[in-house]
Amino acid sequence: MKSDGYQNFRAALYIRALEIAPLGDDIGVMTDRISQMLKHVRFGKVYLEIHRDMVVPERATLLALKAWFRERGIETAAGITVTIDELSDFKTYCYSDDFYRDKLKGLVQMAAELFDEIVFDDFFFNNCKCKKCIAAKGDRSSPATIEWE
Repeated sequence: MKSDGYQNFRAALYIRALEIAPLGDDIGVMTDRISQMLKHVRFGKVYLEIHRDMVVPERATLLALKAWFRERGIETAAGITVTIDELSDFKTYCYSDDFYRDKLKGLVQMAAELFDEIVFDDFFFNNCKCKKCIAAKGDRSSPATIEWE
């Protein structure tokens, strides 16, 4: 790698599930692009997103990318964005709905199996306005606390 002139700085890269999922078993297109970036920026860590807008990349794809980065001395971690549809007013998971709580639990378990670190993207907010969420919130101005099993 070309000398980049800095010693106390590491950049991080966040790759969205929407870019990872279409790769399937051919990560070459992405790794070629990242190789070009590595000529100019030293990445210390790459976050591989495992969910966004209900898109979940294949485990094999995530593992192949993780291995590719590890071979280059770059740490990897999981990223999770808890959105259903960003184009529809950032529609997010409904934490009052068992389906979405179970889905999130499964995503966290998957991320924990594949990576040592998980970061939730900044869409971990809740903008659901279903009857259950409104009832759970009551008259509080902040979101309701949901009991997790």
